[in-house]
Amino acid sequence: MHKGLSKNTLKAYDSAWWFFSSFCARFACPPLPVNIPLVCAFIVHSFESHHLQPLSIKALIAGIQFHLRCQDPSVCSLLKNPCIRLLLNGLEKEQLPGNDERLPLTISLVHKMVSKLRSGLFTSDINKLLEAVLLMAFYGFMRCGEFTTRSLSFNPLHDLCFSDLQLESDHFTIYLKHSKTDRMNKGTPVVIAKNNSAFCPVASIGVKTFYAVSSCQPGLNNLSTTKALSLLL
Repeated sequence: MHKGLSKNTLKAYDSAWWFFSSFCARFACPPLPVNIPLVCAFIVHSFESHHLQPLSIKALIAGIQFHLRCQDPSVCSLLKNPCIRLLLNGLEKEQLPGNDERLPLTISLVHKMVSKLRSGLFTSDINKLLEAVLLMAFYGFMRCGEFTTRSLSFNPLHDLCFSDLQLESDHFTIYLKHSKTDRMNKGTPVVIAKNNSAFCPVASIGVKTFYAVSSCQPGLNNLSTTKALSLLL
């Protein structure tokens, strides 16, 4: 069952199980077999003491569910349990309105960011590279983790390389080594077409960008500049 999950999902589920097991240990209660009143108490504790939102609590319950089924595949779904469902619905009504001021990544916002880069936000090479990355990510519907590195170090087995990019006259194909939708880790090709606008992703990722990458990261087959991207975002 562990092999059926991505590394990140498994890591999150292991963390949820550790969190739940620690809660049980505080009250000298065994986490197994499953005890619905104990799970309900854990949910309330997560909401009131750790100020977790209902969606985050549901993710924890999913992690607990996974580990329970690793022990006993016949265990019923916790999220479908009537008591747990009612409790989560009640917490959703109790939660305070969010204060999320983030803007959706619209085409106008992307144009604004690219225009800022073109005005000379960083060095010339970094500006060219980030413009190409932003337009590629937007038109390729990519998640941040799919085109940035996990850290400032570069891992060619995980991160984007020159060899993952195939450039044609009217489009280019980027090969993603990992993706949330690629559960089998076989890799996913993403095709991005030319749009003949002032913000064309194909034009932005041409020869100048290849030169910019080599100037920013000499000696590396690296297609991402995480530090500069994090400053921009």
